[in-house]
Amino acid sequence: MKQPTILWIDDKIANYQPFVDGLNESGLNVIAYDSYEKGIDYLNQNFEVSLFLIDLRMPDKSGFEVISIFSKMSPQTPICVLSSYLHLNEYVKKINNIKNAICVLDKEIPSPGTDAFVIFVDKIKSIIKDPPKYNPIEFAKKIGEYKVDPFDVKFKLYLNLPSSIKKIYRRQAEEQARKILDEEFKDGKIWVLLCGSATEPIMTASSEAEIPSSDQIMQKAFEIGKAPYQFSAPDSVDDFGSGACKGGSTEKSYPTLTIQFNGGKGFNFHFDTGCPFTVLSYEEINELGIVEAGSMVTVGERGRSKYDYISEKLTVKLVDQVNGNTKITQFKTRLVKDWLESPFVAYCPPFCEHYQDGKKKNCIYRKGLVGRNLLSETELSITINGKNNKTSFYKSK
Repeated sequence: MKQPTILWIDDKIANYQPFVDGLNESGLNVIAYDSYEKGIDYLNQNFEVSLFLIDLRMPDKSGFEVISIFSKMSPQTPICVLSSYLHLNEYVKKINNIKNAICVLDKEIPSPGTDAFVIFVDKIKSIIKDPPKYNPIEFAKKIGEYKVDPFDVKFKLYLNLPSSIKKIYRRQAEEQARKILDEEFKDGKIWVLLCGSATEPIMTASSEAEIPSSDQIMQKAFEIGKAPYQFSAPDSVDDFGSGACKGGSTEKSYPTLTIQFNGGKGFNFHFDTGCPFTVLSYEEINELGIVEAGSMVTVGERGRSKYDYISEKLTVKLVDQVNGNTKITQFKTRLVKDWLESPFVAYCPPFCEHYQDGKKKNCIYRKGLVGRNLLSETELSITINGKNNKTSFYKSK
């Protein structure tokens, strides 16, 4: 029997090679390209394709344009949008306007070789065998009809739900589990995993080092057969949201730290040793193609605000702002989803040189906030040059 052929288009496809290999080893034939144009050239050669996997954000064309192009070129082939941006309102609105019957899946793909990845493969095969009959908004309404207890949601179903539905279940689970979460956090736990029960945690952690990996969490959830929900203790962050940009204020402005990812252009992030951990914009960092696809979402709290984040340990290059020296190092970050709606974003105050009259303008240095964990997890010390407010680093003894 001929293997189904999947055409997977993603400009960072090299980062998904393990998943491509995993699908190939599962009886599928994946043709992977890093541009839509290459995919269109492939189709023009009249090759038979069983499924399109399409990323929404690409440098050469919009994913929405390509959905239309592929639909016309091969109208019988099912389309699956596989994207990291499905949680953002601007994309939800655009996706809901698509008239085609398409499937929508997050890039939170389980690691190959795990039971959860087998479920992901089965989902892909089921889309090929039984193509979607609904457009996204109709599918969301269909899912919405099933009002169930989040702790009763099967692991297999949860794994393949759109991010918007997952987020609803996570919030509902948190409401139900509020009492036990408060008790665990009061007892010194900083992280709690609930699965199948709102009152009996199956895993807890008192330090970052104790928190299990995404694969370990996925495996535990697979064994129980229910959706996993992980939560972190409310944040205690000595950090202010206004006056952070440089400008004519009596308040001392934040210093910035220059960080390079993948050897590319350096980003200047605000640096605050009062913040116990580093938070970065998931959208900005994921655009660089360095986020591990199989990571799981955790719900965090800052004051009364909730935010979703993915834990990552990133290898980066620090750039000394005084002398230009560089140092490769590794430290943990929280990649916060929907950054512009998160409690960490800062907007330019009226005295800031980047302020736009009458408009909220996100601070150009506030696509992330580097915390003191950088100092505790590396062999570096950071100093701030008082004359020019530039940061430099040296090796700790």
